[in-house]
Formats: sequence, C-alpha cells, structure tokens
Amino acid sequence: MNKFDLFRQIETAPFEKGFLPSGEAALDRRHEKVVKAVPNEGAVMEVGPGDGKLGVYFLNRGQPYSMIDVSRKRLFSFYEHIGMDLSVPCFCFNDMWEWAVIPSDSYNSVIACDVIEHVSDYRAMINEMIRIARHRVILTAPVGQSFFSEEHVHFFEEKDFEFIDKPYTIEQITTKASDEQSGQRCFYIEIDTRG
Repeated sequence: MNKFDLFRQIETAPFEKGFLPSGEAALDRRHEKVVKAVPNEGAVMEVGPGDGKLGVYFLNRGQPYSMIDVSRKRLFSFYEHIGMDLSVPCFCFNDMWEWAVIPSDSYNSVIACDVIEHVSDYRAMINEMIRIARHRVILTAPVGQSFFSEEHVHFFEEKDFEFIDKPYTIEQITTKASDEQSGQRCFYIEIDTRG
C-alpha cells in the first residue's frame, strides 16, 4: 500500500460522535476567533492540535476533522483528552517533504495556532498549508517576544509574512484580559487560498 492509499483509507474513516465528552473545553480569545472564522461545513485540518480544544469544537459541529503533529505522544494525548477512539485521522510528520502524501485542496480550512514559531522553516510549512487548503489557512503566532519560550525558534514581526503570495489579513490580538496589562500579543492571520 502506498502513502496515498493509506491517506485515503485514513481520511474516509468514520467519526463516532458518541466518543465526544459532554462538556467542551473553554477557549481563549484567539481560539474563539478561529472557531468563528471556520465555516460550519467542510473538512478541517489542524496542524499541532495541542490538547484538542479546537478539535472538540469542530467534531461537535459534525465536521470532518484531521490533525498533523510531529509528536505521536501529543497526538495520542489529544485522543486521551477528548476520550475517544482513534477514528479521527492523524498524520505524524517529521519533515516537510512528508506533507506530499496529502493531496492539494484536501481541506476547506487548515489551522495552526501557536505552531509556526516552533518550526525552523515556517515559510515551507505555511506554503504546504496553503497547498492543502481549498479555501483558507488560519494561523496564530506570538508577536516578537510575547509568550516567550526557549522552544521558539522564531520571533515574528509583521514583515515576516510578506512572502505569502495569496491575499491575507493580519492583526494583533490578545488571548485573555491579562495580556492587555502585560502587553502580550499574538498575530492572527487569515489567508484566502482561492485568491
């Protein structure tokens, strides 16, 4: 079986709604903005799903949902967090070339919240997200030294996104009320992949 056949097999696996937890995780301002920007229909791919907060929302809406991460451990913690079996398609990729297994225009929306600051070649990652997204890519990333972590390999300024060759909007937002006092900000970027 080649990688494309495996992708098709995973992609068509049914999601059983009975495995969702009864309560939804509280979302911060950035996540609320993402949820509102993604239409209630069409497949969603989340890059770096973290603890699964956004995934729970999209699955509760009945949307086809898939995820990519570099860590199998993190992917399985997502499954643990939302208390379900392994019916949600996932991909564990260590290198950008592995994204080639995902056909172009496979997902209506591709989202990555607080991921690209951890990736050495963030431009290649964004370009791959644009390739697999039929309509939109939504990104969040810390502004400069906001939310500093030694795991961050990039500290973004607005000009760092000027390479994007599709129409996009970019704004600075806070994630919670305390960020307003501390000056912590993140970029919120929506890319229209149809343009």
